[in-house]
Amino acid sequence: MEPTNPPTNYPFRFEGGNDNIYAFTTSTGIAYLVRFKPTPYIISEEWAFHKDVYELVIDLVDNPTGKQPPLDLVVPATLAAIIRDFYTRTSLAITIYICDSSDGRQKSRERKFASWFQTYNPGTMVRFDYMIHDLTDGQAYYITLITSLYNPHIHDIITEFQRVANGYNDPK
Repeated sequence: MEPTNPPTNYPFRFEGGNDNIYAFTTSTGIAYLVRFKPTPYIISEEWAFHKDVYELVIDLVDNPTGKQPPLDLVVPATLAAIIRDFYTRTSLAITIYICDSSDGRQKSRERKFASWFQTYNPGTMVRFDYMIHDLTDGQAYYITLITSLYNPHIHDIITEFQRVANGYNDPK
């Protein structure tokens, strides 16, 4: 009997809609929705590319195990395949990923996402990481900007996003 190779990613489906929803289920029955939610308001509406900004949201929507999801190396491969599919559909997209900070583990999530990106980036995407420190509550927010290396506006995108991120970090 020959050994079987694990799938490179779980099968996923594009459900579409305003939030550009993708769905997949793991081998343990855990279901995820991945959304590319239009968020032109994150960047000034005066910015020429504000309509190309999407927030990447990864939601665990069903966990029949009732336990913390186990380490599953097929999940990041699936997320990478979904991101590639989205960029095939929307080549000028500017994706913002904001690490969940509700439990204080946002830095850990940022490191994990960066590792996944490094491992699964086909060489056509670029990532820029920012940390915004909220002076009112002391909370640190980790934000990643992703776009295609071939986006003709890449320099303007980076410059504008740095301006916005730095604006949040400036004491008022």
